Amino acid sequence: MSDLNWEEEKIPFDNEPIDRRPTKEFKKEIKAQKPKSSGSVSKSVFYIVSVGLLCLVLIVLYLMVGFKNDFADMKSGKNNYTMNISSEVGTMSFAATKGMLSTVSISASSTNNGTAETFYTNAMASRGSGVILEVNKETGDAYIITNYHVVCSLTTLKAYKYVWVMPWDGIKPIAATYVGGSNTYDIAVLKIEDSAEIKNSACVAATIGNSSKVSFGEGVVAIGNSMARNLGLTTGVVSAEEDLMGSINYNMYIRHSADVNSGNSGGGLYNSSGALIGIVNAKFRDVNDTTGELIYKEVIHGMNFAIPVDIAVSVAKNIIRNGGKLVKPAIGLSLGNNLTYTSKYYSINESGLGYTTYDLVVSKATGKFRYGDKLVAMTYEFEGKTITVELNRLFSLENNIYNLDVGDTIKFAVEGREFEMKIESSTVVS
Repeated sequence: MSDLNWEEEKIPFDNEPIDRRPTKEFKKEIKAQKPKSSGSVSKSVFYIVSVGLLCLVLIVLYLMVGFKNDFADMKSGKNNYTMNISSEVGTMSFAATKGMLSTVSISASSTNNGTAETFYTNAMASRGSGVILEVNKETGDAYIITNYHVVCSLTTLKAYKYVWVMPWDGIKPIAATYVGGSNTYDIAVLKIEDSAEIKNSACVAATIGNSSKVSFGEGVVAIGNSMARNLGLTTGVVSAEEDLMGSINYNMYIRHSADVNSGNSGGGLYNSSGALIGIVNAKFRDVNDTTGELIYKEVIHGMNFAIPVDIAVSVAKNIIRNGGKLVKPAIGLSLGNNLTYTSKYYSINESGLGYTTYDLVVSKATGKFRYGDKLVAMTYEFEGKTITVELNRLFSLENNIYNLDVGDTIKFAVEGREFEMKIESSTVVS
């Protein structure tokens, strides 16, 4: 930056009259006031002014070249920038900043047209968001979790041939490979390998929260590529910790009031600690796609949805370890078929936040489960840890079932007794 005093160096535009064409009287007045001097003095003044203007031009050119070089350095070094995440934990600013580093923009197409110029345009068949599940900065590898409908055609149920990812500090699309996905759960997994952009990026894997601990009224931040305008965020609160849609094969969501639009799909829903609690995938549609008319004769506000992170991550990891397929262990129970909820309670957790619990009761005997059994807890081994889960939320079983494989053993506690069950079969879920 120049050290010039801009108050002294600025062009004296404001001291001139608005009308730049002097009147005849003004010209005469100026001519009468003009001192008579020799031609040599005029030439000297001319030379001095000319030299001064030349120096000023040279200074401006020098500054412009320096700025151009600085801008080139800034552009080339953009991937080395980091965000300041020293904000106080528990604030929306902290959650937003931390979540931004773990969220990516995604574009997909049937043709190999992924460039910086086309990435955010309608030249792409699909544009959405994703969340970094795992990342290795040394190797440039990463796993990205997103929605199935972001990277797959819902007409053909096949993945788009080309998929690209752009982290927060990215300026060049990164080619990604489709690992696998499930239309049923609207979850898909992408893989990035040996990417220089990932190695130099400030991106980090998301801190995985616990959706079974989500409470209504809890503050949330939704981050995603809204309207394909690059990553942005909105804030809101959890309005329903567990929202069921469907009758037998339930779709399970966290309902929240953080505004989302097309392009947010696959992005993250983060709590005030910056932990991922859901994958944004839907909003309550109030406009007919064909006619543009309101469906319910009113605009719907605050009804946006995210797939609970416990389900989303367990499904994603199941897809990864099963070579792209989602494999569901058979235990004989599923909500809506032979498991129902009979009572509903309001509880307060250790942080003073309110949440809802249910009595989950077996409505049809199956395997070692008897009619009328009230579920209490399940215990199993996963990733070298012993996991014990209270079965008092609607999503309790679904949150955990995809962490298990054939041959694993689960210890169930029902009211009045305990027993073990070994998983002996499984099915592939589309």
